[in-house]
Amino acid sequence: MELSPPDVSVRELLDQLPSGLNLSKFFQSSNLTETAQQKIIETVRAIRIRNGDQLIAISPGFYDEIADAIVGALKNWHLSNSNKPGLAQNNLHSLLLTRTELPVFDSVLKNLVEQGKVLQSGSTYSLPGFKSKMSEEDEVIWKKLLPILQRGHTQPPVVHALADEVNMEPRVVERFLVRSARLGLLYQVAKNRFLLPEALYELASIVEELGAKVNNFEVKQFRDRSGIGRNLAIEVLEFFDKSGLTSRSDDTRKIITKTENIFGVSLDK
Repeated sequence: MELSPPDVSVRELLDQLPSGLNLSKFFQSSNLTETAQQKIIETVRAIRIRNGDQLIAISPGFYDEIADAIVGALKNWHLSNSNKPGLAQNNLHSLLLTRTELPVFDSVLKNLVEQGKVLQSGSTYSLPGFKSKMSEEDEVIWKKLLPILQRGHTQPPVVHALADEVNMEPRVVERFLVRSARLGLLYQVAKNRFLLPEALYELASIVEELGAKVNNFEVKQFRDRSGIGRNLAIEVLEFFDKSGLTSRSDDTRKIITKTENIFGVSLDK
């Protein structure tokens, strides 16, 4: 704070802080006028990140270092986790060796996804070209269950019914389905119900259609439009609620974001 003018202080701090500088707090502690604040924002070279009512600035060099660290962490993780589809955001954040503030990490990760250097699938992140692998035993089970799931499409059998069709123990089938969901091959919409991605996306497109036509829609409207039973319709809508696609208020729901923001796929036709 002894450095003058304040933009010199900001430049010096940005060179010393790998996770960035909270400009809002700096402005407050320095008692700067709005004009002085704006001058710093316009003249100091930095990447600015908005976090609620707080403004964070980070030097481009440190921003790029965090990006390299994220890609490196994913690469190392893939090497020892070839049977898993990717990392959740909080787990990826925890792998970074240098402490990085969450808003800065979120900004860098989002930028990497936009650049195609990191892939987002639902709530997990991976590197382009990475393909998770099933064990040989799971491959055998998958070949038995896949035709049944495809035939059921948006109304697949529950776990016990699946197990009966392939003459296997329900617990064995359930554990396999959970593993497959972690690989991104299925979505677990309820404890005993798993849908193929294409089936879930079809149901999500129906939800988007309803949300576009009416601001709030009921279970009955979704059930009738999708042609699935009421119980399954409720399970699917509750899954969409938890995923952040829809929001429930009493007996109605509304769309709160695009499907691609949740599942990483666009349903635009």
